[in-house]
This record gives sequence, C-alpha cells and structure tokens, in this order.
Amino acid sequence: MRIDLLELTFGELVLQDRAKYLATLFLDDLLEVIRTTIDRDFTLTEDAIWKYGRELIGPDFGPLAAKLAREPSLIDQELLDLWTPILEEHRPDLVGLTVPFPGTCYGTLRLAKTVRAVLPKAKVALGGGFASGYLRDLDEPTVFELLDYVVLDDGERPLECLIEHLQGRRPRSGLHWTWVREDGWVVYKVREDLTDIPQADIGTPTYAELPLDRYFLLMRLPNTSARLQMDMRCTSSPWSTAAIGTSAPSATPRWTMCAATTRRRWHWPSSVWNASPPRLAAPASTSWTRRSYPSGSRNHPRR
Repeated sequence: MRIDLLELTFGELVLQDRAKYLATLFLDDLLEVIRTTIDRDFTLTEDAIWKYGRELIGPDFGPLAAKLAREPSLIDQELLDLWTPILEEHRPDLVGLTVPFPGTCYGTLRLAKTVRAVLPKAKVALGGGFASGYLRDLDEPTVFELLDYVVLDDGERPLECLIEHLQGRRPRSGLHWTWVREDGWVVYKVREDLTDIPQADIGTPTYAELPLDRYFLLMRLPNTSARLQMDMRCTSSPWSTAAIGTSAPSATPRWTMCAATTRRRWHWPSSVWNASPPRLAAPASTSWTRRSYPSGSRNHPRR
C-alpha cells in the first residue's frame, strides 16, 4: 500500500496549497543553483527583504560601494533590463526610490547608479522604512555619489518641499526631514513649522495594474499559521512604534487598493497586521466581511 504523505498533510480540500508547496520546493532548488553559480547573496525566502546583502550594510559604506562598483551580475542585469527602458522612455527630472527593508538596499542603489549613467542631470531621492530606521544618523558622504537626497519618515511633505525646491520656489534651507551633502559634509534639513499631510488627503495606492494572476505565495511549510500580537508593537521589531498606536484613521474607510484588483480573494500580508493600529483592525475586518470580500489571510489578531 502506497501512502501519499502530501495527501496526509494537506488532505483533499486544499489542492492549491499542495501545488504552491511543490512549486516552492522547485524554486528552492533553482535558487540554490543561483546562489552557487551567480550571486551568493541572492534569496527569495520570506526574509529576503531583510537578508539580501544585509552583511554589506553597516556604518562603513565601503563593502556595499565595492559590490556596486563591480560589473552587474546576471541577476542585476535582469533588473536593469527592466529599469533602463523606463528611464529612457519617461526621462524624469526627479527619481524617487523606496527602500522598505535592508534586503532591498543593494538593488535600490544599483538602480540609482543606473540613473546616474542614463540621466546624469536627474536628481535621485531615497526614502522608505530602511532610510527612516537605519539612516537617521547618516554621516557617510560617499553615499551621495549615487543619491542627491535621503528623505526620512512620512515622505509626502518632504517630497512636496523637495519638488518646490527643484522648481526654484523654495530655498535649499526649506527642505524638510531630508539629508543632503554640502561642501563634503552630510547635513540634515528640517522645518519645525511643518506638519505631516493628513492621512485623509494622501490618497490610496492600488495594485490594479499588477498581473496578480501570475503570482503565488511561497509555501515552505504545509498548513502554517501565525498569530501576531496587536499591542502597539511591530512584531518584527523589539521596540514600541508610536506611529502604530497613535495613527489617526481617515474619515472615510478606503478599500480602493483591494477593490481595484477585482479579485474575489485578498491576502492580508503579515506586514499589514504588523504595523496597523490595533483600534483599526477589528473595524477593518468587520467592514471587509460586510462587503463579502473573503480574506486569504491566516494571521489572526489576538483579542
């Protein structure tokens, strides 16, 4: 008698999970080949956003600069082959790059270097969670060989100030929450009289243009589930995050980002629950259920 271990694990009702698990095992084998022959830092695991090139990031910009100085790897070139035509088509005056996690820093700076080569006159601004968390005490002038501005925290107001500055409507001293290089020194620009733009006025992102039917969630462990704490702390960090606990909700609930995909199932990523204000979690879930959008999340906020 032949025993199907996968059937014992998954049962008969979750064929999609079984397919995702097998596809993930195949990708793991492929990734091992890439790490062995092309780029030892490359990874596609759930923690890739934290680990890719992480050891290159530190107080000394030298190791990361050394890797950026080398010829692009095959993986780098795949990325640049997508990036370069976009720059050549649109030819922007200002390029904003987001680095949400340490693992995305190397790739983002590789894109910034390409901007320097393709559009020498374009300005490059970097922001995101990595910048706000790791670059608050930036003192490395060398990084400004690739960047012109490093923006911290909520970027809407700083970007507004930066655009007005580039248009000649605001002096350089009027920049806000922004690192710049002046006379070889790294200088922080901040305006004490400015405040954040309210959440209700920011707008809503949308995934409508992404081919979501061509993606699937990696599944390394069968039938895994996780419980996330909702106690004004980010579960990926050991410290309390004030912005999570004090976030002011917008006056009108917005589901544009999800609804615009026209997909019946929506997966709530862990990061959504990690960094969402606890007081909004229950109303959001209730509103979502009322709209008959079944959620694909396996993360359950602790009551």
